[in-house]
Amino acid sequence: MNMVDRKEVIIIGAGPGGLKVAEGLAQNGKKVLIFEKNLEIGHKVCAGGLTPKTFRLKDIPITLAETISHNVEVHAFRKTIRVSRKKEFLIATVNREKLGQWMLKKALESGAEIEFNAEVVRVKKNSVVLKDGREIEFSYLVGADGGLSIVRKSLGLSSEKSLMAMQYSVPSFSQNPEIFLDKDMFNSGYAWIFPHKESTEVGCFDELKNARGLSKRFHRWLKNQKINVSNAKLQASLINHDYQGFDFENIFLIGEAAGLTSGWSGEGIHQAIDSGQEVAKKILDPNYKCIQIQQLLKTKKIQERIGKPLQFVVTRNNLLTKILFENLFCL
Repeated sequence: MNMVDRKEVIIIGAGPGGLKVAEGLAQNGKKVLIFEKNLEIGHKVCAGGLTPKTFRLKDIPITLAETISHNVEVHAFRKTIRVSRKKEFLIATVNREKLGQWMLKKALESGAEIEFNAEVVRVKKNSVVLKDGREIEFSYLVGADGGLSIVRKSLGLSSEKSLMAMQYSVPSFSQNPEIFLDKDMFNSGYAWIFPHKESTEVGCFDELKNARGLSKRFHRWLKNQKINVSNAKLQASLINHDYQGFDFENIFLIGEAAGLTSGWSGEGIHQAIDSGQEVAKKILDPNYKCIQIQQLLKTKKIQERIGKPLQFVVTRNNLLTKILFENLFCL
């Protein structure tokens, strides 16, 4: 018979959200243990783009940025529209592995603990069961385990609203981020080219319901753009944006596990960090109202309402497109 251990707070997933909630709780005296199923952190299909608000509000140093861009090129209807901002940049790119290591260091310095190669295979009301057979009880559980969250599934929540994303990492060739709106290729999704220090991330996404044949469409687009991916490895993943709540008594969901990811852009880093901060405050003070999560939901709704039809309606108008994109990036 297995012995049952106990931890005050268990966090499943060592992404930006999981690490942020761990830091916030540990530095306030909570005993925190993070379970990460992988051997290292940071691997994810992600363009790595962050807007200025992420650096202003989330305690992330701008020195982590690999590139900083004041211009974004939007390609649509066989023309290119340059969206620019002089005083403040539009998009900076970060390496997810380096961001993860920086956030992990802060969480560990605050007193949190982490186990790698520790996969949770079952979630009970007050305990989790790991693949190695251990069962560990908790006072609080935080699901920070992405779009295929086992914590979300244990709560009986579906993930009907998901995106299918694909990406290659290729040698550097682009100076500014580029977004390609092409409804024939990607429906209401888009393709991207995002420069990093030593590589360029080239990817696309579409709603899962429209994702049949996406790989063929993506590779046809790559051929049209004359982008050579012969020596690169294709990465693909689902991105959940089906929000159905985050607070379930002593169990919480954050970031993509909660469905807080933008259904318009697929962006999820700042949502994960924001919701991680909020859930840490909620665990410390059960009366805390989590106002920032409500703001995330408001922003998510605006982005999806305005951004989704963007490539179908307004991209023929250069000025309107510039204004809309600049404001969508600022939300």
